[in-house]
This record gives sequence, structure tokens and C-alpha cells, in this order.
Amino acid sequence: MKREILLKGKKIEYDLQQKNVKNLNLRIRSNMTVVVSANKSVDISTIEEFLQVNADLILKSLEKFSHLEKNNEIPFEYNDGDVIMFMGNDIPLRVGKGDNQVATDGKAIYIAVRDVKNRALKEKLFLQWLEGKNEELISQLVYEYFKQMKFKGKYPEIRYRYMNARWGSCQTTKRILTFNKCLVRYPFPCVEYVVVHELAHIIVPNHSKNFYDVVEEVLPDYKERKSLLSKYQYVK
Repeated sequence: MKREILLKGKKIEYDLQQKNVKNLNLRIRSNMTVVVSANKSVDISTIEEFLQVNADLILKSLEKFSHLEKNNEIPFEYNDGDVIMFMGNDIPLRVGKGDNQVATDGKAIYIAVRDVKNRALKEKLFLQWLEGKNEELISQLVYEYFKQMKFKGKYPEIRYRYMNARWGSCQTTKRILTFNKCLVRYPFPCVEYVVVHELAHIIVPNHSKNFYDVVEEVLPDYKERKSLLSKYQYVK
């Protein structure tokens, strides 16, 4: 349950989780969320008095995390309730004990892990799953657009790696397409654009008008897709 409270003149949103617990518990997460867990029998006035007592701690922590976020120094924790981007949507993580696997139903991403406090393990499991989804999506799109664009000659080799400054690349003569491993995080129309863009380089190796004519023939709205993609940063 989302609620708001005024702490020393600053409006703060907190997530109230009513559980079968004995004590009031406060968590201030690195993603700037304030979480309070309390027994269902505890009234709101008691909870908000608890928050007022801890106002200095809450405000200092939020200020620290805000500074780290602005300087890209903050690690993602992969905790239950954290929000992560997948296919252009912000999707909550649901983390619980289980046999080290990851799945999604489109509404949430579920990480079942033997040690829920082991951040490195959660990250490893998530990235392995994400990279698998990325390869699955891109390989299917390359296959579909290779046929649609009526290429002749050998089918391109597809590679994947994390890149900090590009979404994809094409070695034209060797027909090697390389795609960023994080592409599946972004909206589907953007991923389609990157795939068509790199395939078009097999036909035209530069970014001339002829090149964009090839892209436009396949994706008439490529400018809108390119503009949408430009709003995102490269993330792992």
C-alpha cells in the first residue's frame, strides 16, 4: 500500500507492507523506495510516529542514494519489489527462495534463488536469463527480416556482447552481425529497428541516403523508432 507522509517539510512516499511480524521494520532501498513492514494490528498513527522518529535517517539515506544515482555509482540490488526494465516496461522483481531460476509472466519477473541475500548470484541468474531472451528475440527477428529483405548469399553470423556506445554493428563483407546483449530491455519497435539497421548495412555499408532508403522500405516509421531508442541509455 502506497502512502505519503511529511517529514521535516519534505513529502515522502512509503510502501506499507502489512505482514505477520512482531515489530515495525524500516528499509530504505538503493532505488529510493522507503518500505515499512508492520503487523496488521498496528494503526497508521503509530506507523507514522515511527517514521517521524526516523526522519533524519530516512532523509539522509534518500539524499545519499540520490547523489549516487546521479553519478551512476549505485549498484542494482535485485531485491524483492525492485523495478527493472524489460521490453520497454518497468517490471517488478519477485524474489524468493527456490532452485536458482528466473521466469516471467509479463507482469513480474520471478527470481527463485537458494540464498535471497546473495546479490551476485541473483545478478548472475538474471543476466543469464536476460541474455537468453535477448538471443531468442534477435535471432528470430534476423531470420524474419533476412527473408523479407530478400537477401541472396550466405546467412549472417550473429554474435552478442555488451557494448557501451552502440546497439549493434555489422561486418559487411563477412556478414557478421553483433548485437548488444541488453537490447531486450528496450521496446520491441526499437529492437526491430536495430536489427533492420544492421541487416541494411550488408546492402549499403555506410549511412548515406541510399542506406536509409533501404531501412525506410522495410520500416516506414524508422525515424520514430530511432528517436525513441535515442532516449534510452545503455545498461547492463
